[in-house]
Amino acid sequence: MSTAAATAVLLVTLSTQGHWLAGREHAITLQWVREPVPAALHWQLTHGSVELGRGAVVLAGDDAGAAVRLITPDVRARTTIHWHYQLRSADDGGLLERGQRTINLHPDDILDNVPHHRDDPLAIVADEDDPLVAVLRDAQVEHERVDRIETLRLGPSHRVIVSAGALKGRMGEEAALRALVRRGGSVMVLEQQQIDELAGLRLRTRSATNGLRWRVDHPLLAGFESGELDGIADADGRLRVVELPADVPALELGYWPDEAGAATAGPVDALLVTRTLGRGRVVLVQLPLGPWDADPRSQRLLANALEYLAAPVGPTPSRAERHEARAHDRRILKSGVEP
Repeated sequence: MSTAAATAVLLVTLSTQGHWLAGREHAITLQWVREPVPAALHWQLTHGSVELGRGAVVLAGDDAGAAVRLITPDVRARTTIHWHYQLRSADDGGLLERGQRTINLHPDDILDNVPHHRDDPLAIVADEDDPLVAVLRDAQVEHERVDRIETLRLGPSHRVIVSAGALKGRMGEEAALRALVRRGGSVMVLEQQQIDELAGLRLRTRSATNGLRWRVDHPLLAGFESGELDGIADADGRLRVVELPADVPALELGYWPDEAGAATAGPVDALLVTRTLGRGRVVLVQLPLGPWDADPRSQRLLANALEYLAAPVGPTPSRAERHEARAHDRRILKSGVEP
């Protein structure tokens, strides 16, 4: 084996980070991260001991890389499969690298069974060509589309989704959003990059780091496993997050916790927040979701949100109040008597 071949390392990247809708074609990209050499990659797709497919792809000795495209089987429930590969030199067949990647297959009907709440009409603030609008249309989810949130004139029972990037910092946007919620609307705002305040909370930029926590027992995260959304946050690198003070009545669902063991609750950075304002609620999703037509995680969160936005609105305690309640409970457990 040549010296160049011995130092070869391949970067293997799965589309939508290996969360795939079943029965569709998906891509795995291959790219040299060290000196490229002529080689062949042989792969095998398995579920347990059962082989689902196999193939090979040739990599030229240049920086172009290559791609593997494969169609996964249909599944009725979430299923874990594995993609195994061996990279061998085109010169002598010597093994350069081997490995495997985990693929999470999701049924391709996530949005098919979303209940239609005719008493809670749905409005979308988005451009006409927004991919979210196309996904809702394909799923036959009834909705009205508007270009700007300031033009909405809805009753108190309406559900509203503000698409990613739809807020531009125009005069009246923030006031319109808060007024809509306070009147009883149930509003979900997807990732916004061009504004510094959202529903009365500050947005700031931070680097994606480990340590995200998720309240997977909340209805918005039904069907998710703990940490399943971490990859979306990590993929972006730098994020616009909600800076959530401890005394604001809100529930952080995806967040970086404050200092462990702190005597009092402090501010946290959050990517997913739900908050009651007046008679309504607002859900802030600063997680960079998508693509809507291909990523089952995005579709699962959307399906959960369509149901959650139609649910009755209740008060949201602040984190400081929850922190003090937990401290109160710990004092009772320690002393055995009510203080």
